[in-house]
Amino acid sequence: MKTLDYAINYRGLDIYSLPIPHGEKGPKTKGWNKLRLDEPELRREFGHSPRNIGLLLGDPSGGLTDLDMDCREAVALAPEFLPRTQRKSGRQGKPYSHYWYRCQGIRSKKFEDTEGHVLVEIRSTGGQTLAPPSVHPSGESCVWHDEGEFGNVGPEALLEWTAQLAATALLARHWPAPGVAAQGGLGPLRLPDPWRSRPRAGEEGRRPRGSLRGR
Repeated sequence: MKTLDYAINYRGLDIYSLPIPHGEKGPKTKGWNKLRLDEPELRREFGHSPRNIGLLLGDPSGGLTDLDMDCREAVALAPEFLPRTQRKSGRQGKPYSHYWYRCQGIRSKKFEDTEGHVLVEIRSTGGQTLAPPSVHPSGESCVWHDEGEFGNVGPEALLEWTAQLAATALLARHWPAPGVAAQGGLGPLRLPDPWRSRPRAGEEGRRPRGSLRGR
């Protein structure tokens, strides 16, 4: 499919698309966060020269929310922590690094380590995310790994599980390597059984504490 076909399909899902220069991540149009392009405008913007496409997040697009995992530990742990969704995207260098939801009312939030590096980011109203079939600045194509229904989840539950994911990713990042762990009397990091069988988002949960900053 061409980029125009994707844009029209996204609009059919109540999602607004934004034109982005080919090979770039962000829109250049002034006031892009106020753009609401329907099919005639989409044909004008995407029907000619190559373009990347961004999805307008949050309230304008029916609560569309992107869980953007910026570190490999978060990507590896996401299936254990995040609510179920049948929409996941990424690229060759970072597969399955974006989980997509419908989450009305949630605010954008970054979870960082103690050095200010982003672990996980909740992206919502006021933001946009580069979407398939765009070409990332790395030269890799953005793709849908799973292209089913967007997971529906409340803002408190999504915030809770994302905070737990970020805290555990931080712990995994600083856990000693197997050789070092053996010398220090520590075993490899494994999720205990209660985590593997834990209730999904919406159930009672306790947010872990750790060396983590959220903003």
